[in-house]
Amino acid sequence: MNDYNILYNNPELNSIIDSINEINTDYWLCHGRYHTMFVIEIVEYILTALGYDSRTVELGKIAALLHDIGNIRGREHHAHSSAEMCAEFLDKISLTRKEKKLIIKSIDGHSDIDRTNIPIGAALPLADKMDISKNRVLLRDFNDELHANFKEINYVGINIANGVATICYNVTGAFDINLFTRKLPKVVLLPAKAVEYLGCRCRYQVNGVDTDMVSLCST
Repeated sequence: MNDYNILYNNPELNSIIDSINEINTDYWLCHGRYHTMFVIEIVEYILTALGYDSRTVELGKIAALLHDIGNIRGREHHAHSSAEMCAEFLDKISLTRKEKKLIIKSIDGHSDIDRTNIPIGAALPLADKMDISKNRVLLRDFNDELHANFKEINYVGINIANGVATICYNVTGAFDINLFTRKLPKVVLLPAKAVEYLGCRCRYQVNGVDTDMVSLCST
């Protein structure tokens, strides 16, 4: 069994991940099981598509698995809390000191991009900020316009080919892209920056049509 699978099957870790949404009852976006698995899948795809070796891919998946466990302590400073908490679990697997430090630093900085930890330090926040579809919205009583707009996003995915990373939005006709980019510019600008640090050109598409979402963030 590899290091990722050891942690993935750890009962204590799974209990934490499955309790996060129950504890953060005042927040309407999932930071538990669904979000964690989405980020793992996207990080694995990014690192594999860019040709990184299997160990780098595994370390990226481990970072993704642990990146939000600090939410069990509350949303404030959750990235730092996650970095603190993950050390206990990393001690259960066979990491080098350098690998452990890389994972902890990437988790601690996953709300932005850690240039010193490329590629994982870019792949993790890229995947994290891509998870913005209706699948992540928790069934709680929020009626603001941004919450409603999230429900119009069916899925967000990424395709990497020939040095271009295309971030693909599938949305309904009711999706308001101007509201979205005005209210949440970071979920557009940070992935674009992460793609650049990974050595690719970033392209956004909405329902298969090229869309300059980066420019919309500044209007």
